[in-house]
Amino acid sequence: MNWLKTIVSYYEETDKQFIIAPLEIENKNSFLNQLQFFENSALAIITGGFAFYKKAFLCNGANLAFTKKIFEKVGGYKSHIELNSGDDVLLLEDVKKVNPDLVGYLKTKNASVITYPLISFQKLLQQKVRWASKFDKNPNQINAFLGIIVFLVHLFSLFYLIKPIFTHHIPVFGIIFICLRVLIDFLLLFLASRYFNKPVKWAWFLPMSVLYSFYVILTTLLSVVVKPNRN
Repeated sequence: MNWLKTIVSYYEETDKQFIIAPLEIENKNSFLNQLQFFENSALAIITGGFAFYKKAFLCNGANLAFTKKIFEKVGGYKSHIELNSGDDVLLLEDVKKVNPDLVGYLKTKNASVITYPLISFQKLLQQKVRWASKFDKNPNQINAFLGIIVFLVHLFSLFYLIKPIFTHHIPVFGIIFICLRVLIDFLLLFLASRYFNKPVKWAWFLPMSVLYSFYVILTTLLSVVVKPNRN
């Protein structure tokens, strides 16, 4: 009930026609849960940060509100009806074409929605492949740019982590690169934990930092060779 009241109150105060709200993942002590929790926490901070500066490019249909008026004005899902995924972010882009000031991010705990993580790694990979399949259809190039940056960061992270196994040496640049990447990951999780007022299971942090790089590389490669099915 508080969620609905918060959404309605924000709409009445701001007249925003497309409202992005935070999404939380249940935080349990398992590898698959923590993988999704860490990823979602980082994405939540990025989503809110860009939206705050009126550069919104991410949202999640699991916690999204928009008016019938703006939905009809952009033609509903007509511009991307043939795609397997991405109704939420592509609708966001259509709304921004009409007027980017109609988009708002509701930064409050009362507007958060808690969802459950996927329970199998196969389903998680299928989800990521569906999400990645819309990159080349999205007119906002920030998505593709950040996707490439994330892929390269994790590719080089793995390279510098694996290199000492064969050369027994890691260059200073490699050490600095990995430390900076871990620091950024830490800051994103720390900010997310402050915002959602939810503790992070830090014992998972370093192992997940390594394993997440394998996960990013795997999902990226799959998104290139696998054609997602509509479901």
